[in-house]
Amino acid sequence: MNKLRLIIKSLMLIMTLYCSMLSAEVSHVSINSRQFDINQVPSLKVNFISKHKDLNQFYFIIKQGSGQYAVEQTLVANRINPYLIHLHGNTNITDSHATLSVSIFRNADWVQIAALPIFDAPKSNNAAALTPSLQPHQPQLTPQKAVVTNSAKHQLVKETSPLADIMQLPAMVQNCNVDRSDSETLWKIANRYKAQWNTNVYGAMLALYEANQHAFSKQRIHLLRKDVSLNCPAAHILAQYHDVSVDRRTFEALQAKHAGF
Repeated sequence: MNKLRLIIKSLMLIMTLYCSMLSAEVSHVSINSRQFDINQVPSLKVNFISKHKDLNQFYFIIKQGSGQYAVEQTLVANRINPYLIHLHGNTNITDSHATLSVSIFRNADWVQIAALPIFDAPKSNNAAALTPSLQPHQPQLTPQKAVVTNSAKHQLVKETSPLADIMQLPAMVQNCNVDRSDSETLWKIANRYKAQWNTNVYGAMLALYEANQHAFSKQRIHLLRKDVSLNCPAAHILAQYHDVSVDRRTFEALQAKHAGF
């Protein structure tokens, strides 16, 4: 009996360590906004913070229906910036309870790391900042143990040169510092600069965080250090924050995530 308990505890420890490893690889996943309604093809912006730049290691699908009527649609992914990706498919979504499933390929199988209700996400008419030249080629990968319905396969994302160029752009403006005092909070700084940066207070806070992660203790957005200067966010960082409701939801999700550590 004691031997059985020891085995169970060992298995639980292994699973805990394994889940911790996956969490370290992907620190945040949430739906930023959706650019479609029911009975339309899916188009989503997803907040995706991972140590991996290569999206081929991840599998994005929409699940709808249940039982024998369950259908899975594989989505194509493009990076907008290091913290935001665009997902799109080519088949209408007819289930208001559809979910976005995100998996990572580990040990010759797909391991799910997130399942998010799609229609709980805010609707935005601002589509992803992509042009036709950024659409990826779509070769296919058939992993050894990938199990999907309706013969769906994982579509690879090819990082085209325009996207790669975007990824290489600096997050901050060189030789440009934000004016601040030691007593000022992130909110107060962002509120002062929001008009100048043509964004809202939540967008300004997110942009400051992206451009100055070194200035946040343990890289947590609610722990702004007093002894570090702040760089001005680059224009391509600020450009993604233009919808106050979406930006607020993104900020609150990131804040809740970091507060949980």
